[in-house]
Amino acid sequence: MSDELRDRYAARLDDDDVDDEEEKDDSNAMNAMREESVWNVGNVKKEWKGWTVYLPEEYLDDVQDTSKLLDVRLDRDVRMDRHFKPLLIALGMERLERMDDEEVVEFLERMERGDLEE
Repeated sequence: MSDELRDRYAARLDDDDVDDEEEKDDSNAMNAMREESVWNVGNVKKEWKGWTVYLPEEYLDDVQDTSKLLDVRLDRDVRMDRHFKPLLIALGMERLERMDDEEVVEFLERMERGDLEE
């Protein structure tokens, strides 16, 4: 944490007894984790594996619109390849793991009918 941030943090909490050593240890641990993370890459298109997904146009429009909306809602730069697409995959995988085979078949059938509005 920079000196300026530490000062703002201390002033905000009105706490002048911030333990600098503990703060440095936490900061060093977080930096080490970030450096080892697969998410800590400069250019995802060069350093990650890519694959092509073909979608009906209305799905693609929804994906692009939702990405832009999330960018505004979260008030942060949600990049399509670095954040949004992996988020869609992770959330989809999480939901798929909770579904039984019958639910998956039903969802596929609804998807093929174009009946996914809930």
